[in-house]
Amino acid sequence: MNASEILRRYTAGELDFRGINLRGVYLSGVDLIGVDLSSGDLSSANLAMAYLSRINLRRANLTNAKLCGANLNQANLSAANLSDADFHGATLQNADFRRANLSLAFFLDANLTDADMRGVNLQGADLRGACLRGANLRKEQRIFEGANLRGANLRGADMRGVNLQG
Repeated sequence: MNASEILRRYTAGELDFRGINLRGVYLSGVDLIGVDLSSGDLSSANLAMAYLSRINLRRANLTNAKLCGANLNQANLSAANLSDADFHGATLQNADFRRANLSLAFFLDANLTDADMRGVNLQGADLRGACLRGANLRKEQRIFEGANLRGANLRGADMRGVNLQG
C-alpha cells in the first residue's frame, strides 16, 4: 500500500491497518491519530513530524524509520523493533515501550516523560538530552549497555534495580 492509499482510507474513517506493509513509505507530517498498525512493516519509513498520538505499533517493524519531531503521545510501541530508528526531538509522553528493541535508536532531545520502558533493549541507543522524567525502567538489567545518557533528565524515573554499568 502506498501513502496516498492509506491516507484516503484513513480519511474515510478506517483505522485498522494491522499487518500492513509500509516499508520505506513517505508519510512525513501526516495525521494518523489512533490508527492500528500493529505487526506492520514500517522499516525505513519516513514519519518525521507526523501526528501519531494513540497509534498502535505493537510488534511492528520500524527498523531504520525516521520519526524526528513526531508526536507519539500514548502510543503503543510494545514489542516493536525500533532498532536504528530516529526519534530526534519526538514527543513520546506516556508511550508504552515494554519489551521493545531500541538498540542503536536515536532519542536526542526526545520527550519520554512517563514512558513505560520495562524490558526494553537500549544497547547503544543515544539518549543525549532526552527527558525520561517519570519513566518506568524498574528492575531492568543491562538495558543501558553502551547507551549515551549525557544530559538526559531522569528526575522521577523509577530505576530501582537498574544496572547502569556496562
